[in-house]
Order: sequence, then C-alpha cells, then structure tokens
Amino acid sequence: MTQLRRNHVRHGKGWQTSFRMIMALFIIGAVMIGAVVYFKNIIVKDPVDSLKNHADELRTFLPNSTGQIKHLTYFSLSWSEIHKKPEWVAYILTQNMTEPKNVPTEYPFTPEYVMSEHSVSLDDYAESGYLCGQLVPAGDMTFDTLGLKETFHMENISPQVKAFSDGIWKELEGQIREWVKEAETLYVITGPVFADSSIKIGRQNQITVPAAFFKVVLQYSQHEKKGIGFIIPNKQSEGSPAHYIITIDSVETVTGFDFFNDMINDEEEERIESGVDSSCWRFMGRRS
Repeated sequence: MTQLRRNHVRHGKGWQTSFRMIMALFIIGAVMIGAVVYFKNIIVKDPVDSLKNHADELRTFLPNSTGQIKHLTYFSLSWSEIHKKPEWVAYILTQNMTEPKNVPTEYPFTPEYVMSEHSVSLDDYAESGYLCGQLVPAGDMTFDTLGLKETFHMENISPQVKAFSDGIWKELEGQIREWVKEAETLYVITGPVFADSSIKIGRQNQITVPAAFFKVVLQYSQHEKKGIGFIIPNKQSEGSPAHYIITIDSVETVTGFDFFNDMINDEEEERIESGVDSSCWRFMGRRS
C-alpha cells in the first residue's frame, strides 16, 4: 500500500508538472499573438502604409478635381484630358520614406497606365525642347520599388523647361525632403498652372505646357500645424524657392483648387492657409 501511495504521488506530481508546462506554453503563445496583433495595429496606423488600400476615405487631404481621380500605391492624381496631363498630384511624405534604400533610381517612362483616349507617350515629348517633368519626384519614392516605378508613368509627367526642372524645382523638392526629417509627416500637393499657358507640344496629343508650377505643403501634427505655398515660373530662375513663398490661399486663388478642406476644420484651415511665416520653414543654402 505504501508503494502504491508513492506511485500515486509521483503520478500526481507528474500530471501537475505537465499541466503547468501546458499552461505556461498557452500563456506564452497568447502573449506572442497579442504582441503580433499590437504591432500590426501600429503598422496599419502608419499613414503611408494605409494608402495601399486605395481607399478614398483614407485620402482626405485630396483637393477638388475637374478631371478623373486615380489612386496609385502611394499617391493620387487628377487627370486632365483637355491638357493631357495631371492637374494635380497629392501624397503623404514621411520621414521613413526619405531613408536611402538599395533600389534602382531610374526606370523607363511608361505610357500604358495613362488615363487618356490616346495615350501620351515619349514621342509626344520628342524634339519638343521640354523634359518629362515628374510631379511626384522619384526622390520621394526611393523607399519602395513599386512606388518608384509609378513616378515614371506618363500620367505623373508634365512638360518642364530643363533649367527649371534641374534648377529651382529640384532644389525645392530636396528642401521638402529635408523638412520632413524634422516634421516626420508632410502632405504635399503639386501641379501645373494653366493660366497664361498657350504653348502645346505633342505629335499625337496636344499637351499644354504650363507657364508655372505650384506646390503646397502642410504639416499637421499635434505639436505643430502650418502650411506653405509656392508658384514658380516654368523657366530658368536665379532665385531660391524662398523667393516664391506665398500663402496656400493664394495658390487656391490662382489654381481654383480647395486644399485640405475635407481634412481640417474651417477655423484651422483659415488660420493655416491665410498666412505663412517663412521663419518657421528653414531653407538650406543654394546648391550648385
């Protein structure tokens, strides 16, 4: 009987040990699943990752449109069939997007995704004297191969004077990438200014050459809310982007677009868009 009791005790202790191990594994598994769900939710909250869903309601920063809106992976555009190019492009730029990645930075321009009855192609720009200017610069999408490739779609292209594209415009694009390193998230909208645009190019399509280009930038975070606008002539400029600072309201007057109306309330919109304090936007020195 004593031996049986000892065996019974040993068996009881073994069962208890096994039960504790099972419970420990169960708890560890639950913690791991909870951690995965937690970090997944953090990732989903990232404003850029969420754009992959192509959901309109996630892109409340888009302005009004007189054309056809299309959502690409990381940016949206409004296509003007009359002018055969986008009337604006809009996207979120984050600090993480500016970190250098090991991806190619050059791709061929592709016409197959253009939302036009007659696809705009490189032939329309051949011997025109104008460059294929990217409205969403490739430099803002080097973090992702697909996003980078989409900047080379012809629907992201507008005719630009070479001295403008390689000069002051490139400088402004680089300046915005510097700003986002501190701001963490910026909302950027860019497009051509059609007023006083009478020049057309194209062999198969009549593409309007803009007289100027606009860009509006919004920082909208808990610690700072501010906006700035630019309209820069499509020609060589000896000045810096800082010489072309204007209010977002002024850009709206020239272009006819209403920026960030669905994103921020009327009171804040009035305050941010009616004025601009250039001292709040630090500019780099001129680059050669």
